[in-house]
Amino acid sequence: MQMMRRMLALFISLCWLLLPPALTCGPSASESKPATKAHNESRFSRVDFQVRGSTCVACIRRVAKKLQSARGVVLADVSIFKPYPAVLVYDRSKTNFQEIRLAVKDEPVRFEQVEESALSTVPAVVLPRSVTRQEALPLKEPQPL
Repeated sequence: MQMMRRMLALFISLCWLLLPPALTCGPSASESKPATKAHNESRFSRVDFQVRGSTCVACIRRVAKKLQSARGVVLADVSIFKPYPAVLVYDRSKTNFQEIRLAVKDEPVRFEQVEESALSTVPAVVLPRSVTRQEALPLKEPQPL
């Protein structure tokens, strides 16, 4: 069962990588604007950032679990591949990003390149934006045998 879950996660990730940028979950025109009336009415916030300070896979996954278990967090994930992009979606009526950061205060990590945007609903699949950008993972030429 666990192997099937991993294969499904890999399949979904590959599908997102192969989609053209217009179809990925990048910021829409309404999400990239500064705080407006629509921003204040949205219930959820999406935060994309990079995790720095640790390269250990176990440490990165521990950070992801702590973020996911923080109060008000709906979805959270941290990639185990450099540059360690992360994404989380949280309910703005229950918490804020500063409180969520406190969940990992005992970990030797810091968050850089933080981008926050408003969401009116929680998407079914959330991938870090740098993973959805095709230039983030350049394809390598196959090596001759």
